[in-house]
Amino acid sequence: TRFFIACAANPVSDDLDREIERLEQKVDAGAHCIFTQPVYELAALETFIRRIEGFKVPVILGVLPLRGAKHAEFLHHEVPGIDIPDELRERFRHAAPKGGAALGVKLCAEFLRDAKPMVQGAYLMPPFQKYEMAVDILSAI
Repeated sequence: TRFFIACAANPVSDDLDREIERLEQKVDAGAHCIFTQPVYELAALETFIRRIEGFKVPVILGVLPLRGAKHAEFLHHEVPGIDIPDELRERFRHAAPKGGAALGVKLCAEFLRDAKPMVQGAYLMPPFQKYEMAVDILSAI
């Protein structure tokens, strides 16, 4: 049997040095690729990619589109490992009451276009019962 071994990493970890040290151990132990936690900041992704260039394994970017201000605040404050920048949460707070999902699709598509040269793939995690967002994002890219 052939297995493809993936491992997880958090590019916005509070202790990025420790995260990269653990990631190196995972790659040394045989991981073939890295799946990231959801990322919302291009600069953080750039820093992470630069720091792991020597690992020589593909990076698959985790993308979880936001559906509104409450969703952004919940993920930021209640889900360990997810960091949504203040500027992004502010944009959702000022979005029209029914415009959060559309803004989430737009921002996600832009982020994927900008991140494409840095990663070898991406995986979408649409919010609960908002599966159509994945189709909308792929259509917008």
